[in-house]
Amino acid sequence: MYGFHEKVLCQDCLKVKNFSIERHSSEEACECGGDFCGCESCIETINDLVAGKRSAEELGTQCDIEHWTEQDGIAKKEEV
Repeated sequence: MYGFHEKVLCQDCLKVKNFSIERHSSEEACECGGDFCGCESCIETINDLVAGKRSAEELGTQCDIEHWTEQDGIAKKEEV
């Protein structure tokens, strides 16, 4: 599992990238236009996604996640 300052999470599409100060401080945006974050809470979300958790309740997301990969983020969200 990932540790603090190892990865960043896009706040929009949930794509995962390697940590950099530029990404973490919103100086480099995701391809989707979203901001990255590498705080401990986001690392926990990444680890939960990697572990297979997909419900909004487990992840703290606005809706359940149907398909997700680190490289592509959310491929398709379920409507809630």
